[in-house]
Amino acid sequence: MKKTKKLNSKIIIALATILLAVFAIMPLIGCDFIWGLFETTSIYNIPPVVSPPDDAFDGGLRVTFLDVGQADAAVVQFPEGQKMLIDAGRWNLTHNRFRQDVRAFFPIGQRMQFDWFIATHSHADHIGSAAYIVQNSYIQNVIRTKTFTNDEIASGAYREFGIPEGEARLHETATHRNLVTALQTSTWHDGTDTNIYIPRAGKYFYVGNTPETRARVTFYSPTTHRYSGAVAQINRYSTIFCIYFNGRRIMFTGDSYVYNENNIMNSLPTNIDVLDVSHHGSNTSTGEAFVNRLNPTYAIIQVGTTATGNSYHHPHHVVLNRLTAVNATVYRTDMHGAIVVDISVCGTHLQVSPSRI
Repeated sequence: MKKTKKLNSKIIIALATILLAVFAIMPLIGCDFIWGLFETTSIYNIPPVVSPPDDAFDGGLRVTFLDVGQADAAVVQFPEGQKMLIDAGRWNLTHNRFRQDVRAFFPIGQRMQFDWFIATHSHADHIGSAAYIVQNSYIQNVIRTKTFTNDEIASGAYREFGIPEGEARLHETATHRNLVTALQTSTWHDGTDTNIYIPRAGKYFYVGNTPETRARVTFYSPTTHRYSGAVAQINRYSTIFCIYFNGRRIMFTGDSYVYNENNIMNSLPTNIDVLDVSHHGSNTSTGEAFVNRLNPTYAIIQVGTTATGNSYHHPHHVVLNRLTAVNATVYRTDMHGAIVVDISVCGTHLQVSPSRI
């Protein structure tokens, strides 16, 4: 009997030693460690991570590229609940679809609320419903287009953003003017005025308050106050930026041209996870050097059908060939509908899949 008790004691001590050893090495294992059946978190307060199924979101970072025809719009959901809207679809054809889909990110009856709204440039297929968003949402921060209306040029309002006299670029369209007018009365949910910024290469900001949930948004273009060329060259003012999250990289490009890509080549990251292909797959953009530098695993092309504005036969085969050459997996909104990128809390898992939106 005594021998049995001694044996049991040794077994208990051995088990306890093993458990202590497991708990001791868990910080080294990191957030890939999967707990048992009970609900808890690691000492880093990071939930257990498994590869999320198509219809689930584990609370990491999610980007939804909306199906808005021949236009751009994406919603970013950050781990702590912040939301970012990138562009706002067309001014016609698919604008009602965009407004319906973007509202789906909020409870019925609740006013939309975006911590950040980034308008990559002032063409109507990117800011088509931007004024509507500003008028029907609480928005804390806006990164607006780097081009200005007639009134802003005449009044010198561009100087508020540090743009030297004579270097502000005019782009006067009704869609752009409506956005600028709406921003004048835009507020956050606490009644404070919306903060308005102009994008600048080399600038960045953080979203999130802890190392595990924090994302960094870094800007690479525009690189100058004024580019040469006609009004059609407004695409040169497109904002190129990258969202960094726990080792993952998602690059957004607006309608930037090869000209812009070559200007910033040496400052760009390499081996990114997701590239939002510029200009709906036009051969004016996504040059060979740019693709080789970024070497994306996935490429998202926001493009429409003929019925939704694609009279340009985008994406062009030369762009698709460049992406194929680096073994990028291509998703297209005209073929797949809305596309969701999920990155797990600690960045270990990334999944790209069509959405039910």
